[in-house]
Amino acid sequence: MKRIAIIEELVEVKLTSTFNLSKEYTHIRGYHGCRPLDVETYYLNGIKPLTKNDMLLETLHRLKGTYIDDKKIRNAFEKRWQSELSSEEGIWFTVSTEELLNSGHYMIYGSEFIQAVAADLLSHDLLKNHGIPTIFSIDIPLSNISVDWLQCLESNIIQKNTSGGYHTNSPILATNVISHIHPNKIIDWHNGGEIYFNKI
Repeated sequence: MKRIAIIEELVEVKLTSTFNLSKEYTHIRGYHGCRPLDVETYYLNGIKPLTKNDMLLETLHRLKGTYIDDKKIRNAFEKRWQSELSSEEGIWFTVSTEELLNSGHYMIYGSEFIQAVAADLLSHDLLKNHGIPTIFSIDIPLSNISVDWLQCLESNIIQKNTSGGYHTNSPILATNVISHIHPNKIIDWHNGGEIYFNKI
């Protein structure tokens, strides 16, 4: 039976001295900020870590512009792929929606990797032309999260802390994509902390 830990709720209650996240719950509610081209694909396919080819196609689509040709995009992509990909790749989540709204570049510009490619091409603002700012509520199986991250999450719960994020390298099944919202106002730290208004 699915037992979901919702950290925003757990920090508001008094926990017993024997509290153990892994023993008491099967899933943890996480929030994933992104700028999807089609929201429904998340409910149909879940979320999967992108392969190199998937990421390239996504980059080409989002950076299509009158002054950038495919060759320049491909070259910038290859440089970034070789230099920046690390063991920390995967699907990232926060434990609260507030955290995402205060660091909203995922919803405004999308993937951090594609943002880096766009920055190299001086075309960061083009990323606002595709997709819609979205926060998904996801139930992540605890078995998909590393022991280190689980210990960090448990420590944060005990300390009543709802900041920070965590990640998994495992795909998220469509059945664990619970709901989504399109926030109206997001803080844009790439633009001096101004408020980004979602007009879509």
